[in-house]
Amino acid sequence: MALSGGRLQPARPGDPTRVGPYRIIGRLGSGGMGTVHAGLDPAGVRVAVKVVHAAQAEDPEFRARFRREIQLSARVHGPCLIPLLSADPDAETPWLATTYVPGLTLNQHLAAHGPLTGGTLYAFATGTARALSAIHAAGVVHRDVKPQNVILTPAGPRVLDFGIAHASDGTSVTRTGVMTGTPGWISPEHYRTGTAGPEGDVFAWGALVAYAATGRLPFGAGAPDVVA
Repeated sequence: MALSGGRLQPARPGDPTRVGPYRIIGRLGSGGMGTVHAGLDPAGVRVAVKVVHAAQAEDPEFRARFRREIQLSARVHGPCLIPLLSADPDAETPWLATTYVPGLTLNQHLAAHGPLTGGTLYAFATGTARALSAIHAAGVVHRDVKPQNVILTPAGPRVLDFGIAHASDGTSVTRTGVMTGTPGWISPEHYRTGTAGPEGDVFAWGALVAYAATGRLPFGAGAPDVVA
């Protein structure tokens, strides 16, 4: 569920008109965990506001995970990342807001324009590596590096979404024994032992750069067990 990018869609019946200090002007996307709205701050600056679905908000474990996402996002600062602006994990419907970043996800760009080449490819590889370096320097492991979580902006790539990130000290609210991540972007050691460290992010980064350069999924598509 991309926090920015994409085409602005009209608001739908039942969508909020305000979330926290932000006036909602439309939608940017929706996923299994919530909806990302386009909003304006009091100064009229565009923001992206992620609001969780009502059913998810009633789940204490999900609410704890969302609170953790906010805490980890607030820890990470650096190039090629999207800053967290504000959040309220304790609201009746929890939300978080980030800077709005225009552009297509890597998936969308490859579908529309084909593989990256030349300087664009090198800038993509360098920018995403710098983002992961900043994430790891803050003691965080992203754990969901994939094409849907990278937006290509005029100023370079931006890595987003800390929905299943965790601190590298091992603390996490993800249930033990539950595989997290996306098939095709999960490292071999994570499949074998459940270990998810910075090395796993770097493995996914290598696969991401290969995908950007070729337009082909490095490990193919299909059933998750086949990809694994």
